[in-house]
Amino acid sequence: MKMVAASKLRAIQTRAENSRGLWQPFTALLGDTPSIDVKKNVIVTISADKGLCGGINSTSVKISRAMHKLNSGPDKENKYVVLGEKAKAQLV
Repeated sequence: MKMVAASKLRAIQTRAENSRGLWQPFTALLGDTPSIDVKKNVIVTISADKGLCGGINSTSVKISRAMHKLNSGPDKENKYVVLGEKAKAQLV
């Protein structure tokens, strides 16, 4: 059983390492932070519907709340788009 688990872990680690380069073109195109001041923001939060991945869901919600605090102001409007029941339950 340990050999099967080690084999699965190795395969998943390889897939994770191969997917790390996917975000780099997006940050090169869009940048890390917007260069212009905008009045309307849309915060997209993605989480799971069910399962035991609480760390991923809570991190997603924490980042969404931090983005809301960062982009909030008297003349700014923030809207949420929530994908997944776990984040919806925490943000409502």
